[in-house]
Amino acid sequence: MFYKVSHLDLKTKNSIIQDSIDVCNEYQIDILDCNVSWARQRSDLTLDEIMEKLNDDCHFVFIEREDYFSKEKHGEVGFSTLKDPSYFLFIFMDIQELNKLKDKYNLKPFD
Repeated sequence: MFYKVSHLDLKTKNSIIQDSIDVCNEYQIDILDCNVSWARQRSDLTLDEIMEKLNDDCHFVFIEREDYFSKEKHGEVGFSTLKDPSYFLFIFMDIQELNKLKDKYNLKPFD
């Protein structure tokens, strides 16, 4: 389930990411450079470096996901730069932590 985030300003998106990092199980930073590969690859960027790339043009997501096999739910927060090369930040957390953030930032699901 995707949540509505288009109304969020850059400061709030930064806060959501910082709060997510504080409670995450793991995070991942990828790069998609189509001059090198058509598939995303792990990036060597640091968290501070990827955060410098977050701007109003980025695609920001706040998602409740369900595992296809186990049906267990988890949360994912992140963004992609939508440029070439594109950078991606994925932050994974327990569903309880995602729900706390959802409530803190009063986020509503898409209908």
